[in-house]
Amino acid sequence: MTAGTPRLTVPPDYPDPAACTGNRRLLAAIVSGAAPPPPCVTRFALPRPGVWSHGTISGTVRPTETETWAPGVVFGGYLACLVDQFAGLVMLSVLPDGATFLTAGMSLDLHAPMRPDEATISARVVRLAVREATVEVVLDQSGRAVCRATVWQVVRRPAARRAGPGGGAGGGADGGPDGGAG
Repeated sequence: MTAGTPRLTVPPDYPDPAACTGNRRLLAAIVSGAAPPPPCVTRFALPRPGVWSHGTISGTVRPTETETWAPGVVFGGYLACLVDQFAGLVMLSVLPDGATFLTAGMSLDLHAPMRPDEATISARVVRLAVREATVEVVLDQSGRAVCRATVWQVVRRPAARRAGPGGGAGGGADGGPDGGAG
C-alpha cells in the first residue's frame, strides 16, 4: 500500500486482505501465466496484469497500429476494453469465493491521445460494499495520465452467504428479497 492511499474497508463476511482464497489463487495464476486467458483477452489483444495486491492491480500494455483508428492514435474502444478487463480482474482480489460481479456502468475520460507504444494501467477498488463496488482505473503513458475511468460493479454473493438471519433464503439487508432469481 502506498502512502496516502486509504485502506479499503472490507464488508463483513468478506475475506481478510491477507487470506488465501480461490479467487486470489486464480488471480495469481492469471498474473503468472499459469491460467490460460479467456478467448476475449486473446481476440482483443488485452495484456496480462503484472502485479496485484488486495484491492489493486497493474500491468503494462503495448498497443500496436492494429489497435488504432486514426494513424498513431489508439482506438478509444480498445481503451474501454482495457479498463473493463482490469476493473474486473481487481475484483478477484477482494470478493469472497463464489461471489460474482458484473460491470454496471463506466465513466471514461480521455485526457490525451494514447499512442501505439508502452503504457501502464492500474486499477484500484475505492469502494466495496456487500452488493456493489467502485473501481478507479488509470492509463499512463510517458508519465502522463491519458485515460481515467470509474467503473461500477454489481456484486452477487454466493447463495449460502445470502441466507437470512434464520438461515432461510432471501432476506436482503433491508429484510426484503435479495433480488436473485429462483
